[in-house]
Amino acid sequence: IYWKRATKEGALLGMIAGSLTAVMAITGVISFSYWEYIYVSGALVSAVVMVVISLLTSSEPGDKGLQRAFEFS
Repeated sequence: IYWKRATKEGALLGMIAGSLTAVMAITGVISFSYWEYIYVSGALVSAVVMVVISLLTSSEPGDKGLQRAFEFS
């Protein structure tokens, strides 16, 4: 998922949170009463964590390499 305001910290913590959610659901540590697909819960948690952490952290001013890679002329 590409979002201009996403930060490295948000992406990293989103991946970790989504993976941990899926692993905990597979092993039975947590259970979802109506969600049939475990990976959907992991993806939702990952997206929410990425957005929240990205909004709480600011991107570094010198971090323009990734932004240039996704610019469309």
